[in-house]
Amino acid sequence: MEKNNISFEANVIGKGQMYSEMKKLHNDLNLKQVSMNGEVINENQLSDMIREHDIILGIFGESEKAKSVIPNKVYQSTACKKCTVTMKSDVLKEFYNEEDLITCNNNPESLANALIDLINDKTKIETISQNAYNQFNKIYFEAQANFSKYIKEIDGSLIFSFLKSEILKLLTVDPIFPTRIICSLTSGPCKTCNKYRGRTTC
Repeated sequence: MEKNNISFEANVIGKGQMYSEMKKLHNDLNLKQVSMNGEVINENQLSDMIREHDIILGIFGESEKAKSVIPNKVYQSTACKKCTVTMKSDVLKEFYNEEDLITCNNNPESLANALIDLINDKTKIETISQNAYNQFNKIYFEAQANFSKYIKEIDGSLIFSFLKSEILKLLTVDPIFPTRIICSLTSGPCKTCNKYRGRTTC
């Protein structure tokens, strides 16, 4: 892209397993518009960095992991309302629509063409960013609702188990307890036990 006089500024953040090789390539190519210092930053700094940029790169590679997961950086980028460019994969379709992300083949030429197209079309960047943000919110709130429902089901199950356990304990020390339970669940004064509300007779 630099050779074709495309104007841009890029930052490579972090220091992964291939940092040394990538840094050497960066130096060998004598890149002027790409910053790469190996700095490791925290989550708050990362979110600030994402918001300062227009385009965020997702995942690329030939590994099974690269082809079968949606990386956290895609969620982070779309949550920050940013245009994300990532490798084509079927797994993306599980959560995102075609208009939510920019996808390309896993090779430098395809990635460069996708980036150049976006650099020359600011409106497209804004449209993709908004679509991605909308879809992320949909994913987030659906997950939140499902999780809340799951927690309530667990709580209900635990409460039922607790009550069952307590009732069994009471049965061993208070023979009239079953009668009292029945009385408390029905209306009207009970003539048998008197002090408990229940049916006319227990």
